[in-house]
Amino acid sequence: MAIIGTFTGANNADTSMITTSDTVVQIGSSSYTPTFNGIKILEVSNTEPVELEPCKNLSITRGTFRLPTGIISFGIQIMITNAEISFGESSYNIPTFTDIELLQITGGSLNIIFNNVVGTSQASILSQFILRNSSVTFGSYNYSPSFTNLEVIDIKGGSLTINRGNISGTSSNAPNVLDAKGGTLNIVNGQFTHTGTDTTQAVIKTSGTIVTIGDGGNPSFNGQKVFDNTQGSFIFKQGSFTDVNTRQSIFTSLGCDEVIIGNKDAVNNLVISNQQFSHQSSAVLLSGCNTITVQKVTFSNLQTQNSPDPTQAIYFTPAVVVYSLPNTQLVITDCIFSGNQYNGLLPASGALYIKFSKHSTEEVTATLTIKDTEFRSNKGTVAGAIILKNKAVKTITFDNLIFSGNEYKYSDINNHRQASGVYTFSDLTSKLNFDSCFEDTGNVIQKEPFYVSLENNKQLSAINPKDLGTIYVSASSRGVGEIGSDTNPYTDFTRAFGALTDHQKRIVLLGVEFSLESGITVNKNVIIDPDPEQKSD
Repeated sequence: MAIIGTFTGANNADTSMITTSDTVVQIGSSSYTPTFNGIKILEVSNTEPVELEPCKNLSITRGTFRLPTGIISFGIQIMITNAEISFGESSYNIPTFTDIELLQITGGSLNIIFNNVVGTSQASILSQFILRNSSVTFGSYNYSPSFTNLEVIDIKGGSLTINRGNISGTSSNAPNVLDAKGGTLNIVNGQFTHTGTDTTQAVIKTSGTIVTIGDGGNPSFNGQKVFDNTQGSFIFKQGSFTDVNTRQSIFTSLGCDEVIIGNKDAVNNLVISNQQFSHQSSAVLLSGCNTITVQKVTFSNLQTQNSPDPTQAIYFTPAVVVYSLPNTQLVITDCIFSGNQYNGLLPASGALYIKFSKHSTEEVTATLTIKDTEFRSNKGTVAGAIILKNKAVKTITFDNLIFSGNEYKYSDINNHRQASGVYTFSDLTSKLNFDSCFEDTGNVIQKEPFYVSLENNKQLSAINPKDLGTIYVSASSRGVGEIGSDTNPYTDFTRAFGALTDHQKRIVLLGVEFSLESGITVNKNVIIDPDPEQKSD
């Protein structure tokens, strides 16, 4: 059945303008743009497909769908069940849906190639795109469809893949731009904007959904709170976040089986920077998740609002906060925490806060691994970099960590017990090994102590300095081993200085004395030390 022409329906939602059942439907073409003026414009009710009887096709190539003049109590409604649907064909063949109240797709599939959908402007009406056990593809590499002024895109079952497009909430009070329950959500690209006044609601909310964001693309998200995930799984590989004056948490996950933030195969880190967080918010806020991986992410210049009175608002560590289960497997690797600052009055750190469960140790399989990660110039009340609370963790592994310039600010919290690097409420000393933690101070004075345990009053003043990468120079070469090593040092200081790389910042002058034959311009950051064997006591 092909539909072209101009159609006007009843001014109520009881009568459908067009009703079909088990029919192939074509609306519009490259040559014709039909116009539909009505409320309940299209109702398609096909029988559930079986193997030999697939869903019937419904193609809306072009068309204008809108309300009759003067209607203010309804928006347009389109309901389709068990159909293989396509919207649009190209940038020249676009269906337009204006003042939509309900676009409901049940079963079948929907391929949104190109369209413009505008939700109803009536404040008393909820504008919804509802998917029920449908497979939906939104946009492509070439085409970018648009959904604007929608209250919610609600998914229950099925899958939604967003390759490209622009999606925004209403200008009044949108609860969420995307609300998925179950099924699969895959966002490759696109722009997602929450413009509602209820800023406690996330741009994307999921429950029991398998979520993948930014695998092969770089979607952007605009809203004070971005992701709110309950159960299911959540993988975020790439994306960007529009700056707001003060935001709520970017990533919030509760009870998820798996959470992965960052892409281990990316050339550059995912960057979350220059954000200020409000009441009970952090860049990453995870609670009760089984497996957590934060990888190749840079958290920089994140801070909480200034809090003159903690009874009025409770502020969290601004970068990463994790509430662990007795079995949570937490891995943080290849990350950078730099310049993050907690401005509240409660016990908190600038970079990382982990609260383990209070379960007894016999029930615990939880682990914490932090590897190949840097903590630089973070500031908190009782710790600059890391806080660990409670004892319910089986193993803690610190592997190749760099600490530099982290500090605690003056506070009378916990009887002035504070640490620049790691602070624990319970005594976890037996599970902590700092042999692979290094201090890279440069010209920065690192506050002591580095580690403090409030329980049992344990502490460690400092950790080993970072190996700056050393080149050796001597008045006479020993001639064994790699040039520049302590067994085969340079005999020419100028050559040694020129051989310094970005990873080498130290020259050791072997022997009792060394004389420069000519002047040299020192234009690199370098430490020059005497022979340690010649140092006097």
